[in-house]
Amino acid sequence: MRIEQTRQEGAAIVHVDGRIDAGGAPEIEQTLVALSKEGPGAVILDLSMVDYVSSLGLRAMLVAIKALSESGRRFLIAGPNADVLDVFTLTGFSKILSIHVSVEAALAEI
Repeated sequence: MRIEQTRQEGAAIVHVDGRIDAGGAPEIEQTLVALSKEGPGAVILDLSMVDYVSSLGLRAMLVAIKALSESGRRFLIAGPNADVLDVFTLTGFSKILSIHVSVEAALAEI
């Protein structure tokens, strides 16, 4: 798994390439929690290159939601494929996540 951070229109965008499983979930969690301690602005997790999210990946997102909301920042998901979107739907995460078809769509909402 590879993680890259960029900034666009005042938002921090975390691009992930690979699987978010036991090997990568801790790094995702650490990255997102660190962003919660930075200045204002939304955080977008770009999942367009992710083909799998495990329960540990979902947990990392829950921790991020809590940390970001406590710091007054929004957390948005961008570009999940059909399989990842199914995981979000089956686990109920689609009800608590702000999910968008692309980074551009997420940026348009903020």
